[in-house]
Amino acid sequence: LKNPKTSLLLFKNGKLICTGAKSEAEVGKAINKAYENIKHCIKN
Repeated sequence: LKNPKTSLLLFKNGKLICTGAKSEAEVGKAINKAYENIKHCIKN
């Protein structure tokens, strides 16, 4: 993601790694943005 400047790795088992964030708030923001981008791909 460009803002906040982070990289996310999402694994098949559901685990997620977020790198590049400078605070926990940026981690939360990055995860929320990523979720908005991929939520249409999630099967319930």
